[in-house]
Amino acid sequence: MSAARPVSLPALLAETFSVQALGTMAVLTIPALAPAVAQTLGVSTVQVGYQVAVIYIAAMLGSLSAGACVATFGPSRTGQIAMLLDVAGCLVASLATIPAIVAGSLLIGCAYGLINPAASELLNRYSPPNRRNLIFSIKQTGVPAGGMAAGLVGPTLALAAGWHAVLWAVAAACVLVAVAAQPGRAALDVRPGGAGRGTGFSLDALRGVFASAQLRWLALSSFCFSAVQLCVVAFLVALLVEDLGFDLVAAGAMLAVVQVAGAGGRVLWGLVADLLRDGLRCCLPWRW
Repeated sequence: MSAARPVSLPALLAETFSVQALGTMAVLTIPALAPAVAQTLGVSTVQVGYQVAVIYIAAMLGSLSAGACVATFGPSRTGQIAMLLDVAGCLVASLATIPAIVAGSLLIGCAYGLINPAASELLNRYSPPNRRNLIFSIKQTGVPAGGMAAGLVGPTLALAAGWHAVLWAVAAACVLVAVAAQPGRAALDVRPGGAGRGTGFSLDALRGVFASAQLRWLALSSFCFSAVQLCVVAFLVALLVEDLGFDLVAAGAMLAVVQVAGAGGRVLWGLVADLLRDGLRCCLPWRW
């Protein structure tokens, strides 16, 4: 039997970044095209909020089963599963009916709930401790990268070929990333200490978070930060188009600008956390 191929950290970072970026792009494509989608469906643009809510309800539920999925199938395979769920969700949502968009959003949300636990398992295992915050931050720049792609590519492609084509393009990209991850999957999914098996839906991790004061405050602060971020990216395009008179492409470009600032902030705070050797000080101000 041949020796296992060593894991390349740059390749691993590229894989986890790509999965994060495409998962985020799948989430944000319809909000970035909200005026065009609403016109097709014959509904108000502000009703995009319901679609975003459906995605994140599914993501919260999916994240509760993510640990079991990672333990059963491995973190790299879980990332592939997330990509294939995004493929299905984008294709279903492109059917352009309200029930189809609800069903597609549920699939996209389930995919999004799997991405971070799988990537965290891989990066925590292979990242050097003195650079771990920076490496996690670089992976997490996949969020604004996906937002930038949704804001820049989405409106331009939608005007040229229809908003359905944007979802098809995202689905195609997800297929490519899932296939590209396959050659190194076996090495990444070898678990130290032997294979595990998940037990399905579990609240044990949630109980563990609330049992620790530090984890509890970290989770609550992250919840607030994420809520503000989500509200901005979900409604920015609708606000710019309907209230401020921007065209769809210009509004998408503004969304991309917001995401560029977010990417820079992620890397900066990752560097600061590594320099301080205390990531909690970056988000819990009373620790200063």
